[in-house]
Amino acid sequence: MYCNGRRVGFAIKREPSKSELAALKVLTPVTEGAGVVNGEEINRDKSDHMMYLRANPPCGIIGQELSIFFFRSSHC
Repeated sequence: MYCNGRRVGFAIKREPSKSELAALKVLTPVTEGAGVVNGEEINRDKSDHMMYLRANPPCGIIGQELSIFFFRSSHC
């Protein structure tokens, strides 16, 4: 993975799961903010919520958006 032209880590490209695609679809209208999405909206168990944090770059700067999603896992 590269950040500002420097190699800073690694990334793996993979196909998203159905619940990941559902989460992205639910959050499409959100441009920036933080919140919680209930599990039924993202094809998961009702009690399985997803927290999200989404930000835009400052005005006038062309770049990538930042989206962070936290899924609670019942496997722990």
